Amino acid sequence: MSGVAPDGVFELEIGSRRFGADPLPHEEIIGCRVDKIVAEWTAMRVQTTPVLLLEHSSGRRIVADGHHRIAAAQILSETLGGRPIRIAAQYLRSPVLLPAHRRIHRAPEGCVDRCRAVVNASKGMGAAAVMRALWQALPLECGSGEIEWSIVGHAEEAEDIVLVPALTIDEVLEIALGPGPLLPPRSTNFQPKPAEGSIRFALDLP
Repeated sequence: MSGVAPDGVFELEIGSRRFGADPLPHEEIIGCRVDKIVAEWTAMRVQTTPVLLLEHSSGRRIVADGHHRIAAAQILSETLGGRPIRIAAQYLRSPVLLPAHRRIHRAPEGCVDRCRAVVNASKGMGAAAVMRALWQALPLECGSGEIEWSIVGHAEEAEDIVLVPALTIDEVLEIALGPGPLLPPRSTNFQPKPAEGSIRFALDLP
C-alpha cells in the first residue's frame, strides 16, 4: 500500500470498462463529477478517500460508495491502453443505509414543491421508484448553476428539504446483482463514510 491509510484499506485493481464490472455498481454516475476526479488525480496523483465496498454471500463485491472514483479509474486505465489502475478501497463491515434526503441550495422557483409532489406520488411504488422519479424532476445539472443540491441523512420538514424514503441494503444488492436498470446517481447514503483526507494513497500514474 502506497501512502498513508488506516487499517482495513487495501488496493483495488480497476481496469478498462470493456473488461466488465468488478466491483458491481448499483448507481449510475454523473459525467462531470467523474471528469473532475480524473483531473484531480492526474494533477495530484493522490487519492484521499477510499472506495467503500459491500461483500455479498456469493463472493461478488458491490460498490457502496465511490462509483465516481471507480469510473475515474476506468477512464484513466483506458488512457493507458487498458493497464489496470490501483486505487484504495475498504469493506463496509457494518453498513447503515440512511435516506438520501435532498437539501436544495439553488433551484428554479417551484422546484422544491414539484419534487415533493413527485415523491408523494411515487411512494406506493417503493423507494427505488421514488429515487428514479425524483431524478427526472431534480437532476444535477453540470455547470449550469440552475440546480444545486446535497444529500443529508437526517432531516425534518424544512423549506429547503425534500424528504425521501431509504432503500434497504437487500434492495441495493438485488439491483447490483440483477439484470435491471441501476439507480440514478446519488440515490443511496451508506454510512459510516471515512472523512475526506482520511488517506493519502499514491496513484501509479505516468
